[in-house]
Amino acid sequence: ARQLSDFELEKSKLLQAQEHAESDRLKELDQFKSKFYTNITHEFRTPLTVIMGINENIKGHEQEKKLIQRNSKKLLQLINQLLDLSKVESGNLKLNLVQGNIVSYIQYLTESFYSMATEKGIRLTFYT
Repeated sequence: ARQLSDFELEKSKLLQAQEHAESDRLKELDQFKSKFYTNITHEFRTPLTVIMGINENIKGHEQEKKLIQRNSKKLLQLINQLLDLSKVESGNLKLNLVQGNIVSYIQYLTESFYSMATEKGIRLTFYT
């Protein structure tokens, strides 16, 4: 086998050092993104909690209150999923399997589009 020259050896070491530096930079960027998502997610959660609390105190407008409540809960669920993502990355997320009613879930999804359908003159109906 041929022996590497001093030049080739130095070149190899330099390439390894560059690869190591790039790897460290990517890890640092990944940590920054994870902290950013966690921080911004917490910032979303606070005003959403205020909105949900105010909605509870509004008198009348029951249909609108239900819509606000349902969409607020959905936003809170999405925010919690973002927080769970940071737990997944750090290896601290516990699996929580849930068996649920698919019909009620699809009903919920359909109701999310009722106001848009009404605005467009579309009659939206869900049959189980």
